[in-house]
Amino acid sequence: FSALSSGSDLIAIEAVKTLELFISSSDSSAKIGETPLAQAAKYVAFGASSRLQLLVKPIRESRTCSPLLIAHTVKAISNIVCFPGKLTTPDNLSSDLLGSMAIVGKPFFNLFSHPAPSVNHHAAYIMESIAKSGTAVAEPLKMGSLQDGAFLSHLLLALFGHGEQGQTSKRLIEVWADSFQPALDLVKRIFPQGLYFTLLGKLSCVPVEGSPSRASGVDASPDQVTDDVAKSPDSDETVTESGSICGNGSIANSWEVFWKAVTLDHSSATLIWNERSRTELHDALDREEASLLLAKTKLKDTGGCISWNHSDFSVHYPSLGKELRIGGIYIRMLLDSYESSGALEQIPAPRDFFFSLYSQFLGLSDLEIGYNSTKETRELCLRAMAAVYRKYGNEIGPFDGVTHCTLLMDKTKSVTYRHRLLLLLQTLLVKEDITSTRSAEKRQWQNAIRKNAKAFVLNGGVDLCVDIATEVHNISSDFGKATQTKLLAYESHAETPREWLCEIEGKVDEGITKQENGLYGHLSRDE
Repeated sequence: FSALSSGSDLIAIEAVKTLELFISSSDSSAKIGETPLAQAAKYVAFGASSRLQLLVKPIRESRTCSPLLIAHTVKAISNIVCFPGKLTTPDNLSSDLLGSMAIVGKPFFNLFSHPAPSVNHHAAYIMESIAKSGTAVAEPLKMGSLQDGAFLSHLLLALFGHGEQGQTSKRLIEVWADSFQPALDLVKRIFPQGLYFTLLGKLSCVPVEGSPSRASGVDASPDQVTDDVAKSPDSDETVTESGSICGNGSIANSWEVFWKAVTLDHSSATLIWNERSRTELHDALDREEASLLLAKTKLKDTGGCISWNHSDFSVHYPSLGKELRIGGIYIRMLLDSYESSGALEQIPAPRDFFFSLYSQFLGLSDLEIGYNSTKETRELCLRAMAAVYRKYGNEIGPFDGVTHCTLLMDKTKSVTYRHRLLLLLQTLLVKEDITSTRSAEKRQWQNAIRKNAKAFVLNGGVDLCVDIATEVHNISSDFGKATQTKLLAYESHAETPREWLCEIEGKVDEGITKQENGLYGHLSRDE
C-alpha cells in the first residue's frame, strides 16, 4: 500500500497487480464458497479502513492517473465486490468499499469512456453491486448519473447501440432507474405513455409467444400485437395515476419486455410507435447529448463543471402531433379497431373518458381557436362518444349535452357533421338490446334514456328529425359513403340548397316568385 501511494503510476500499477494476485480466489473455491484463505487474505490486506481509501484514490483522481493504473484498480475492486470475488469478501469490507465507490461521483462515470472495454464491464458490475447494497448507498450514485448526463448517453446507446456496448448500457439504465423516481420521471417524459406503461407492467405490447414477430421498421397488422391495457401485476408495489411507483418500486422484471417493445412497431389505441417515431427519439437524444458535451467542453479548460437539467428535458414527437389523444388513448385508432380488438372493454374509467371527449369537442368548437380547421377532429370526438356511450351508457348516465347536440344538429350546414350528431343522439336515445341486460343495468339504461329523450323532445328534436326527413329526397350526391342507413349525404353543399316552397301572406320580397302550385319559392331553410 506504500507503493500504491508512492505517487508513481508505474510503481502503483505493479502494486495493484500484486494486490490482485493476493486477494483473488480460485474458480473452484469461489463456486463452493469454501474460501477461508481468500477471506483471510482480504481481511489482512484491508484490515485498516485507510487502505480502502488508497485503493479508491486512483479512481477519484482519474484525471491525473494513467489509464492503465485505473484499469487495474477497477479490476481489483471488482474482484472484491462483484461475483465471484464477493463470495470470499467479508460483508463489512464489501459494504465499506461499495460506500466509498458510491460517493466518488463524476470520476466514476468517466470510467465508461475509458479506452479499455474491460473497464466498462467492470464498472457496470460495480454499479450493479452498489445498487443492490441498499437505497441509502445507491441513491447518490443514481442522482449523479442524471446530473452528469451519463443516463442520457447510456440511454442512447441502450436504444440504438449494438453488441456488448449496447447490453452494458441497458444494464446501467436498469440499475439507475430501478426504484428511483427522478429517473422514472425522465423516462416518462422521453417515451410515449404506452411504452412507459409497458415498463410499469400496466400494458402489454409485445407479440404473443408463438405469433409472428415484427422486426423494427416493418409494418404489421394489429392482430400480430397485443396492446391491451392490463391491471398492475400482483406485487408489493402500487402504481399511482400519475405514473409514480409506491412500495418497493422495483420494475426489474419489466425491462426486457420494454427494450423489446421499443424495437417493434405498434399501431393501437394505446400506442403508436414506428420507425419514424424511433428516428425522432434518436434525433432528440442525440441533439441533447451533443449540446451537453459542448457545454462541458467549454467549461473544461476553466476547471468548472456543469450539471444536466434532466428535469426540464422531454421529447416531442411531431409524427404524433396530429393524432387526437385523450386519456392516453388515440381516438382514431380506437375507432378503427374497437370492434375487433376489444379496446373499449379496457377503458379504465368510461364515464371520465366520455366527458373528456365532450370537453375536447367543446374546445375544438371554439371559434377563437379555429372552428373550420378542426372539423375532422370534432367528428372523431362525436364518433368516439357514440361508441363509448353505446357500451357504457348505464355507467355514464344521463347526458347534459343533449340540448347542445340537438341545437348543433339544427344549425350546422355540414351534412357530415349533422350525420355524426344524429348518430350520437341515436345512441343517447336508443338501446337496441336492452332486454338482454341484467335488471340493475337495465334500470340504469332506462333512466339515462328517459332523461336524454326528455331533453331531446323539449328542445325540438322531434320536429328537427321531421325536417331532416323531408329533405332527404332532395339529396343527389353519393351518400352511401356516410352511413349504412343512407339517410344523409356524405358531402355538404357548397351553397345552402334552395328547395323550400311556402305560403306567404302580405308583401313578397323581391326575387321570390310564385310557382304553378301557388306556393312561393324556391327558398333556403334559413329564408
